[in-house]
Amino acid sequence: MSHGKRAESLFRWRRVGKLSSGDPTPSPTHHTPRNKNPAPMPTLHWLTRDEDVRAAEKTPTRLLEEAPELGYGDRDAGNMLIQGDNLEALKALLPYYAGQVKCIYIDPPYNTGAAFEHYDDKLEHSMWLAIMWPRLELLRELLAEDGSIWVSIDDREAHYLKIILDEVFGRNDFLANVVWQKRYSREIRACRQLARNNAYQKCLLGPEAALEVSFDAGFRFFDGVYGDVSKYSGNYKFSRHFMGPDHVPAFDGAPGGEEEQCAMVIDSFPGVKYWTRNVARHSKSFSLPTATDKFYPDFVALMEDGRLLVVEYKGQDRAPDNSSDAREKQLISEAWARVSGGKAVFVMATMARKDPGEIHQTIHGALQKPTD
Repeated sequence: MSHGKRAESLFRWRRVGKLSSGDPTPSPTHHTPRNKNPAPMPTLHWLTRDEDVRAAEKTPTRLLEEAPELGYGDRDAGNMLIQGDNLEALKALLPYYAGQVKCIYIDPPYNTGAAFEHYDDKLEHSMWLAIMWPRLELLRELLAEDGSIWVSIDDREAHYLKIILDEVFGRNDFLANVVWQKRYSREIRACRQLARNNAYQKCLLGPEAALEVSFDAGFRFFDGVYGDVSKYSGNYKFSRHFMGPDHVPAFDGAPGGEEEQCAMVIDSFPGVKYWTRNVARHSKSFSLPTATDKFYPDFVALMEDGRLLVVEYKGQDRAPDNSSDAREKQLISEAWARVSGGKAVFVMATMARKDPGEIHQTIHGALQKPTD
């Protein structure tokens, strides 16, 4: 293993007998040897080892108490969620499941030195070993003869854990390390995202795509739709905003910025009955699906002729030619407008020359374009 990797190790133990209260500490000599003179096994020693290897034996067996009010489903299915100390919980499971569990997965503390909300991951090394040993012993007792145990761990304790697992489960029954190299995780996510994008675009935008649009549950203009959001505090008085000039939701960017200028163009555009700022992530806002999320265009307007005009403003650096995200949103929105039967028009506007007249021309061109 090398730095930057997380190892997940698979161990399998073959049952040769159960420990009783008088049995000695388990060691490789208690497993059926593969030859008459097995090689000596390395063992790990720490300050409290002699006490720790008997901790499982000394742990009291407690009764499990059912909480019916927290249960769900078939109570005879055998599924349990146990709250309490995990050492005592494992001991309590032995009368029910000893030698019957086919697969065990544990994710013990990595001992990273960090402090998390629910536990402190900063233990003195011998204390970490003292915690692990008795729990591994009880897990071994639960494991079926043909069962396996998986353990997630990283480099800080992986090598020490391997030694005590060899002692408890038998070195010859170790199967493999499965190593995940974290530095590749970004590339893996990128590959997965590319595959999702390709599949999504094929389904929605491909030549065989059959899209359907319903306006029955679409965007609705109504008083108070954005009563719970911050309001625009600039000097311009919008005359066609649906909720009036004093209830315009705040714009993104600096006062007087490009998004505000786009709103001014829409407010003064001939044929606009009323409009609103479409607030991103708001439960009442208009949205379209993307491959990974939802897209909330900046503005929604109702035209005098009954058409819905949806406008997204992009700065020149985030225009479709410069951004794959913007290009995906443009393609999806244009496909939505195309199959709306002339009920909707989508515009992705920008100002390459910092001239609001460019937005006016883009909207005008889209509204004049004949429907398919």
